[in-house]
Amino acid sequence: MAQCNQQRWQQLYQRHIHAAGYEIDAAQCVIVDEFARIDTGLKSTNHQAKTAVPTMLSTIVSTMASTWKHWLNLASTREPTRTTTYQESCQGLYLYGAVGRGKTFLMDLFCEHASAPVYRVHFHYFMQEVHQRLRQLSVENPLTIIARDFSDQYRVLCLDEFMVNDITDAMLLYQLLDSLISQGVVIITTTNIAPDDLYRGGLQRERFLPAIALIKDTMVIHAIDNGQDYRRLSVAKSPRFFNTHETDSQAQLTAIAEQINHGLTVSHEGQIIIENRPITYQQQSAEMIWFDFSQLCEGPRSQHDYIALAKQFPVIFLTNIPVLDRDQEEAAKRFLLLIDVLYDQQILLFLSSAAPIEQIYQGKKLAFEFARLQSRLAEMQQATYSQNNR
Repeated sequence: MAQCNQQRWQQLYQRHIHAAGYEIDAAQCVIVDEFARIDTGLKSTNHQAKTAVPTMLSTIVSTMASTWKHWLNLASTREPTRTTTYQESCQGLYLYGAVGRGKTFLMDLFCEHASAPVYRVHFHYFMQEVHQRLRQLSVENPLTIIARDFSDQYRVLCLDEFMVNDITDAMLLYQLLDSLISQGVVIITTTNIAPDDLYRGGLQRERFLPAIALIKDTMVIHAIDNGQDYRRLSVAKSPRFFNTHETDSQAQLTAIAEQINHGLTVSHEGQIIIENRPITYQQQSAEMIWFDFSQLCEGPRSQHDYIALAKQFPVIFLTNIPVLDRDQEEAAKRFLLLIDVLYDQQILLFLSSAAPIEQIYQGKKLAFEFARLQSRLAEMQQATYSQNNR
């Protein structure tokens, strides 16, 4: 069965790659074989939760034990031990590589043709969902409950853009992944970062290292080698990015905004409340919102703010982007997060900057991340991107 399934997946890949107008890529073919392995494992294993639903007796016993632990102050702080064996056929996949190597295309392929229920989500969105659920649960071991509920609906969790920046996410990740894996969930991730480089330089990183070890233990780690950046194959001169030193960007962007807002009520110079905090905008309608860079990236903002904006507005203008040097690393990080979120949500984005895209960042710490950003912004300027815009 495994060989037949491998042939089937390679045929699916070839069909999709030809439909997209690309060439067969040997490195991608190897990843497709990994998809076949996972899919075969999904077909051959029965999905049973590793933790049984508590009976009334077990609930009473658990409650009594918790009470005694509380009074005797015996609550353990040790790292939880996995009690299940993660079968090789159901090992997940950690897929990383340079920008534009087709990771998103490959994830699309798997999610469309997998033989078991798949939940696909951007990593930032997934963690937002987890935090929201944690606020709702007031029970012992809430991550176990979250993982069990998830496994009741899905066999596979596909995480796009696996990138850990937030200390709260970092501290949760070991227990979260361990709980999901212990419930039989197969995890597939795409990222630009090797496992050992995750959360590098983050606060209390030593507490995050068990999560890296778990990833390496339970997933096949696969790097896609360098090659053609597919996002730039058909990039033309951008009609959505304006260099303030070369064009009358304000006038051109205003004309575009007027076209978008034709027949709509438009508010000027106001504030919108996002995540219980005000953000000042220049223009807002039912279809678009216009911000100055300083409002979105130079204050205490997070990906949660950007996610909320992306859910509300299909078109976003961001103007007056400065040249970002080593004194503006925090603003640069927020800009990276913003573009990640807007790209994931297929937001139509109009920009003006004091420098060309490739010269916006002049620092060193985030050079790798900004190479990825350049590729994403290039794709966001293509006509094919706007066709997918909601």
